[in-house]
Amino acid sequence: QLQQDPYITAIQASMAEAPLPLGWDEAVTNKGVVYYIDHLNGITTFQDPRLIAAIPNTLNRKKKKKKETKLPKYKRDLYSKLQGFLVRLHQRQQDEGQLQISISRENLLSDTFQFISALDSLTLTRRLFIKFEGEEGLDYGGMSREWFLSISEKILSPELRLFRRCSSGYYQIDRLSHEN
Repeated sequence: QLQQDPYITAIQASMAEAPLPLGWDEAVTNKGVVYYIDHLNGITTFQDPRLIAAIPNTLNRKKKKKKETKLPKYKRDLYSKLQGFLVRLHQRQQDEGQLQISISRENLLSDTFQFISALDSLTLTRRLFIKFEGEEGLDYGGMSREWFLSISEKILSPELRLFRRCSSGYYQIDRLSHEN
């Protein structure tokens, strides 16, 4: 029986409590063996993804066991598809940066419509930062929240006649909205 390299043992101990990379899940086979699911690439592996990057390839080789456990196939169920979608969306937001909108409060609806209609769908997936013209401040979520609330109130206002409020308290599209 070979002694395991102390370097590898130390890395495994320190990485055991670290979170899995984005898009990875940990699962257990019917026989109790831990395996890992990569939702981004749609694969499963027995190799811990936290250790793959931490241990050099020359030290990362394991001796084959006499009796190998069968690795479960990647499932294409709703959960797996959702995880893959969320990973790709997160990556796109990280890769593309941010989207800053500068609008005036007086022309909130028209400025917003004009700005957003000029953008493509890929750009609209970026993280949103709102700046109101003539106002100082950084958007740590409060200005975006205020913008969403204000734009929602404007769109749902009875004067605009895009939506009407039902007796149940919900809104529905006004049949005559196309005339406005």
